[in-house]
Amino acid sequence: MKCKNCGKEMPEGFQFCNGCGSQMQKESSSKMIFAIVAIVITVIVSVFIVGGAIVWGVLGSRGVAESRREEGERKAERHENAPAETEEEVTEELQESDSLETEELSGHTSDNALAGKIVQLNESQSSLPMIDIVADNYQAAERDTNAVWDESLFYTLEDVDKENEEDGLINNFSVSKKEFLNADTKNRVEYDIYTNPANQKVNKIVSIEYAGAQLLVTEYYYTDEGKVNFIYEYTDINYFPSFATPDRDGSRFYFNGDILTKWRLVAGGVQTNYVVGSRAAEVGYNAGNVILMSDFSANQQTAFDQKEQQMIDQAYNTYAIVLNTEGIAAIQGYVLDAQTNPVKEAKAVLYEEGGAQELYATTTDSNGMYTIYVPSDSQTYRMEFSKEGCADVSMHQIEMNEQLVGGYQAGVYLMPDQLNCNTTIQIYDALNYNETGSGMMQVGSVSYSIRKGINCREGEAYRQGVSDENGTIEINLPAGMYTVQVHKEGYEDTYYILAVRSEGEVTHFNMSPNLASDEMRIVLTWSDMPQDLDSHLFTPYCTADEHISYYHKEDIKGNSLDVDVTNGYGPETVTITNLQRAGLYKYYVADFTDCISGDYSSRNMSYSDASVNVYTEDGLIATFHVPVGKEGVIWEVFEIRNGILIPSQRYYQAVQDKDWWLSK
Repeated sequence: MKCKNCGKEMPEGFQFCNGCGSQMQKESSSKMIFAIVAIVITVIVSVFIVGGAIVWGVLGSRGVAESRREEGERKAERHENAPAETEEEVTEELQESDSLETEELSGHTSDNALAGKIVQLNESQSSLPMIDIVADNYQAAERDTNAVWDESLFYTLEDVDKENEEDGLINNFSVSKKEFLNADTKNRVEYDIYTNPANQKVNKIVSIEYAGAQLLVTEYYYTDEGKVNFIYEYTDINYFPSFATPDRDGSRFYFNGDILTKWRLVAGGVQTNYVVGSRAAEVGYNAGNVILMSDFSANQQTAFDQKEQQMIDQAYNTYAIVLNTEGIAAIQGYVLDAQTNPVKEAKAVLYEEGGAQELYATTTDSNGMYTIYVPSDSQTYRMEFSKEGCADVSMHQIEMNEQLVGGYQAGVYLMPDQLNCNTTIQIYDALNYNETGSGMMQVGSVSYSIRKGINCREGEAYRQGVSDENGTIEINLPAGMYTVQVHKEGYEDTYYILAVRSEGEVTHFNMSPNLASDEMRIVLTWSDMPQDLDSHLFTPYCTADEHISYYHKEDIKGNSLDVDVTNGYGPETVTITNLQRAGLYKYYVADFTDCISGDYSSRNMSYSDASVNVYTEDGLIATFHVPVGKEGVIWEVFEIRNGILIPSQRYYQAVQDKDWWLSK
């Protein structure tokens, strides 16, 4: 399949060109008819040659295609009001989706549709789709100087008034994520897509473009009909979901019926407002200079006209392409040896969890890194890692969904085969200190089960037993990767990854006491370096400067930092005592050791084996592993909206104007 715009060859099934970002054009009718005739002839001949088995195979593939078509029709109905979504484009998308089910891929013998799609994603020249947000595809409406911005959408979605229960509705929205490459800048761009659960309409899309250490953020607001209502552009160094409060620098664009009614610039807290007419000037709480279009200079008029056209294109290109391009997620991580050196050319094979059919195989690069792109659908995978002379390692429960663009996995250690090591596990309380206050209380007589592999939580145990009264487990194990399940009355069951790498290692586990309804506990642990990692929790009841951290340990609702360890290993324990489902919570980890030294490009935290366990009354509900091999000192881990955990997994190497990461 060739792009009609730039001529680049594209794999079948791609709706947008990876070279220029243009939408792929449908083949001419004659070509389609020829292709259909050829397929029919091929099927008839095949039936006579092979017989009934082929007939049933064709019928089966038709059933899959019909199911996929129905799914596509439902998707088309959800986005029927998208500005660029025409009937022809929907038809093309369905045809390409059908062809994806039956296409034979070079070098791939499986008839598994998921495997075929994964092969396509990983063997294309650019796995991430391109997006050309500045393409001149749309036209601003004829200008009306009486047009006024409708503020109701913005002031209903955002939590402008903390005492008003009728706003802040966006905190109840579902959030999905997609990732693209900017066709113009070639920067990576993440999109957070906010969908109203009541009507399945997308009312907000946030674009986060990585331009070095800077983030270029654009927040688009759309009506239920898919019309642009408001846009906020700004730069930052760390991303935090918020909205355009009057004091925040950046540009605001107010629309009504594809007419830019006001362009507000805020710099250093000072507003300058360019408006089409006096009615528009009365809306939006102006607090600075107001310049009516009737008083524009020639240059100001030109700039306003150009900006109006630019933002119209950006808004609708974003809406059309982001919503109608299939999401892609990356399963990635590192393979290391016992000394944490990268292992190159290790084999990594992807399977469905519980399945025996290989979906895709790759090898690690010179940095020991592997990356496999998969559709961002709800799917659970398993991986198998191997290298000659080393014990194989399996990784289970790799869960991907539309909320993930990067599924960072725990580090995989490949150790020499037939090497046995004595190892020690020490179990502590994650919440309560010991009697002297010098450390965490030890948890004794803990039942444990050890299974081979990473995140292996089911099946027969390889070893099991009970710790001593001090919470110590001393055991001899073959070098490799294990999952340890620990259980004791009064504590939540916990699963930890155990890497047995050398003789005499000591590993620390922390158990969370049971939680009540509407409580949540976040437990951060790491290795000995860097010495001080800090938890930072932003809640609905605090400002950025007063969020829960080592210098402000409790908010007005009793959410608190319970444990703050500064000499390695952790735990750092935060408890949410009354989780508000309508509120927004954000959890970050900061490498305080390297922040305070000014080494913002340090990789120390990324190699610290840091992990975050999240517990509720239902036990351990989520585990996050620090992205390996990243430069930076701030790890954005997850947010909570409507009581639902949404992974973030962003990583930053700039903190200069965010002094809350540093000492207060």
